[in-house]
Amino acid sequence: MLRKGLDNIKDSSGKKSDDVLSLECAHAIFEVCAAEGVLLDDSSVDLDISGSTIQKILDSKISLDHKEEYLQNREEVVEIILHSRYVNMYNLLRVRLL
Repeated sequence: MLRKGLDNIKDSSGKKSDDVLSLECAHAIFEVCAAEGVLLDDSSVDLDISGSTIQKILDSKISLDHKEEYLQNREEVVEIILHSRYVNMYNLLRVRLL
């Protein structure tokens, strides 16, 4: 959901892609999140972390190569990261309920 690129502008049905960032920027964000404790050992997002904390970490740690792209999409990036916590929880619950 975070990445985009020239080949990802449209999906297979011809609809506009939901990707927000280039693959390189999305990878840089993932690396920062992993290094700074936003992600746990299993690569899931820490349930106790706040959006403002994620934003502060990314604002200060994202490389200059990706900073402009990140800043242009900052609110959506943080929202997607926070949303992923609940997607992971739902997926775990669904497996246990079946």
